[in-house]
Amino acid sequence: MKFFILTIYTHHSELGIRNSELMNITIIGLGLLGGSFGLAIRQAQAANRVIGIDLNQEIIDRACERGAIDEGHLDSVEAVREADLVVLAMPVRTIIDTVSALADCLSEKTILFDLGSTKAAISRKIAALPIAVRYIGGHPMAGTEQAGIDAAAAGLFSGAPFALVPPAPVDDEAVELLSCLIRAIGAYPIIIPADRHDQIVAMTSHLPYLLSAALVQTAEKTAQTEHRLWDFVAGGFRDTSRVAASNVRVMTDICLTNQKPILKGIEQTQQALAQMAVWIKEGDQQALEAALTQSKATRTRVFGERGTTLATKKVSFQGERGAFSEIAALEYFGDAAEPIPQPWFDDAFKAVELGHCDYGILPIENSLAGSIHINYDLMLQHNLHIVGEIKLRIVHNLLVTPGVSKTEILQVQSHPKALEQCVEFFRDNPELKSETVYDTGGAAKMLSESGARDIGVIASTRAAEHYGLEILESGVEDNPQNYTRFLVLAPEPAEPEGDRIKTTIVFSVPHESGTLFKVMSAFALRDISINKIESRPLIGSPWEYFFYLDFEGKANSLQNSRALNHLQEITTYYKLLGSYEEGRTVDRG
Repeated sequence: MKFFILTIYTHHSELGIRNSELMNITIIGLGLLGGSFGLAIRQAQAANRVIGIDLNQEIIDRACERGAIDEGHLDSVEAVREADLVVLAMPVRTIIDTVSALADCLSEKTILFDLGSTKAAISRKIAALPIAVRYIGGHPMAGTEQAGIDAAAAGLFSGAPFALVPPAPVDDEAVELLSCLIRAIGAYPIIIPADRHDQIVAMTSHLPYLLSAALVQTAEKTAQTEHRLWDFVAGGFRDTSRVAASNVRVMTDICLTNQKPILKGIEQTQQALAQMAVWIKEGDQQALEAALTQSKATRTRVFGERGTTLATKKVSFQGERGAFSEIAALEYFGDAAEPIPQPWFDDAFKAVELGHCDYGILPIENSLAGSIHINYDLMLQHNLHIVGEIKLRIVHNLLVTPGVSKTEILQVQSHPKALEQCVEFFRDNPELKSETVYDTGGAAKMLSESGARDIGVIASTRAAEHYGLEILESGVEDNPQNYTRFLVLAPEPAEPEGDRIKTTIVFSVPHESGTLFKVMSAFALRDISINKIESRPLIGSPWEYFFYLDFEGKANSLQNSRALNHLQEITTYYKLLGSYEEGRTVDRG
């Protein structure tokens, strides 16, 4: 077995990491992916120096010629032992066979990262190791039918999704570092669990390969008796059978390490083909056309919108991973969301305003606790626009270190608002003392890091999954009708779509009798429905206020624009914060 090792020296600061120490990356496996990874790093100037280490001098020489490395060596031990990041760019079963011996060479700080096409089998192997390893799985959704260092290309990952698959509890520092590195080479990271990743790629990558191979085999058998078959092959067959030319060893390895999801996909495809066969046999034109039309529409929608629907959207939120704001971001943007945690609400606004994030998502109102006043104030301080909203049910759970029983717990930690919403739980459990911390997700993170057995936390189901905690009790909140409304903020306004549009404005009026009544009249006279009005103190002018107003419809509709023109004749300050579609309600918090 040959190992090809590529070492990259780079600075964390160049990747967006707040650390100036020199970073040493070792890539094991200098084929298509490993070589392309090195080329991409160098092209992005994300490395000061690239060193390749290989057991084959010819590979080293060729890597130097291609510009994938600056120099090469045959000794690999020190490159692994001193690395900050070790990247395994080999077939999955080779990775599985390698990690046991490799783990003994890694320092405690070293992050182990792989580019394998399936993740669950590798994750299970890593978890079973007798020593702890800082492991994050990876899978770039990019490639060609070619293999080897000569097929490597710096642009291979450009614009491609790049799966990051961290095991629980999640190493947030490692995920952040790898996310920055992935963005530096032009790809966009998507964080996803191993099982879900394998199910998805079975359908989108592995099954298409098998279908392509089966089509070529069937055609070849037919060609044995119909010798003119290949003379009639055109673009359709060529496009459909393209992936059959992929690296056979790699694809065999993939199929045998992702058996269950692939077999399920084969079964589903067989059922779909069997149904089509029935329609064809029976001459059922209507059913066949309906199915084919649906398939055509789906493909057109997916690939026609690919540039906008699949591109990662960096979304800032206040709190740690597992916070309800992160859940809101994932629900609103789906798999395109890359939530970026921020320590304070002001930081979440600034991240968008400074261009570090594409969007921000901030809680503005809770159905039990009322408005989140600080975010109303921050909307006035920052030049951002409301472009959407979502309403999320808040479900609180009691989380503990795995294996801990309720009788061992002495203290329960969470955000003060979360604790206030669980008063009945503490009344029923008077032996438990409550302690406030800065965030629900932060409480889960601290418990995961400490492993304490006498502490529980109140947080979300996602926090439990992310930090590897156990849910001891679900739904410990006092009132199930506990919802939070989140606003989606962007640097530029967006034209809203949909049937239910609302607009938010902020204004102030002279401290004179009847002025607020006149403002309300501007809407009432035009039968414009007002959803909400919120007042906030005008700092520096005691007993004067800013008023935040939500009303139905677009700001630029004829009726609403007249009302707003009327309003501006009365107000001393006016700002349009945004028109946006009324958000859906998500009941699974």
